[in-house]
Amino acid sequence: QAALARRRVPPALARRLLKDDNAAIRRLTVLALAASGTLEATKVLIEMEAERNWQVRVAQLLAFAQLPSLPEAEPFLVSRLQERNTAWSALAALAIGRVGGEGVVGILLRNQRSALRSPKLLALGSLIGRMPAHPKAEEVVSYLAQWAQAPKGARLTGFFEVYAALWALAATGREDAREVLLQRAVEFDSPVLRGVALRLAGATKPPTLDV
Repeated sequence: QAALARRRVPPALARRLLKDDNAAIRRLTVLALAASGTLEATKVLIEMEAERNWQVRVAQLLAFAQLPSLPEAEPFLVSRLQERNTAWSALAALAIGRVGGEGVVGILLRNQRSALRSPKLLALGSLIGRMPAHPKAEEVVSYLAQWAQAPKGARLTGFFEVYAALWALAATGREDAREVLLQRAVEFDSPVLRGVALRLAGATKPPTLDV
């Protein structure tokens, strides 16, 4: 009910509920914290004990897309990039794209997990869109352009990576990224990919990960 009403959840109560044996109660508490939209809620979620229930973990990672950013959230989310469960690490990458600071750009560029590539591309585009003067902005655009190539073979994940790279280029809001999109709109054999690249290049506003 607190989540639906967007009421402030007292931190002391939230901390107590997050230790409840019932996973459903822990999950509802996370949802209520996310809905509150407060810095206190962010702090409480960072302080959460290691959670094994997958539904609670997913709710916790998704909550960072709704809450104000705190410097303390960054190392927490970066550590989650190494999760065995790729769905969890993907959510962490997307959360980093929304709330991460300057330092995480290099961390994402160095991350070589193939299963994490699409969310990593989205996160990089979002980060540069938020920090257009970042010293690695040109490097990121170049990296995104490498993945915004026609996929080889019929590998489905290859298409996901191309779509993610195209979206990320548009999300940077940079003119050099827009030029890559226009170039791809001419080069792609696929009419679908050409249309996606052209629409993103002509968008009036860069896409974002904001919810």
